[in-house]
Amino acid sequence: MKQATTPPPAPQQEALPMRVDVKIHALRTNGTVLADASVNLNGCFAIRGVKVVEGSNGPFVSMPSYKGRDGYKDICFPCTKEFRQQFHQAVLDAYQQTLAQIPQRQQENGVPGETQRSGFAGERRSSEVSESCRLRQDEGYGACDDAAPPAPEMKM
Repeated sequence: MKQATTPPPAPQQEALPMRVDVKIHALRTNGTVLADASVNLNGCFAIRGVKVVEGSNGPFVSMPSYKGRDGYKDICFPCTKEFRQQFHQAVLDAYQQTLAQIPQRQQENGVPGETQRSGFAGERRSSEVSESCRLRQDEGYGACDDAAPPAPEMKM
């Protein structure tokens, strides 16, 4: 009779350091969504659709998700507790850093009144046309209105 053999244990792999680069695309002033962000992991994998959301215990990070039969499901997510903490902290730190830059930029630019805030792209007066809007116009997509309020967010 043959005895079952157990396979040798897998070699232990060292966890490589993970570089988490976060870009805050837009800060929102109304609703529970505070900011939209994208995250780049080690310069190899990008995640779009990350949101900073106001919760009862302060801001938290919401991953891109879709609506299934059993509610919303994350499309991608950190697999370990340690990396989840690192990922969320990196996003929240970038959000706080972007918030801290707003008063400084307003003083530097001397811009009173209403401005549009867009993360690292800086602030611009509502009457100015953004680079992306100008490019869309150059490609023949017609006029766009950067000053218009964003369309309501749809969850899929």
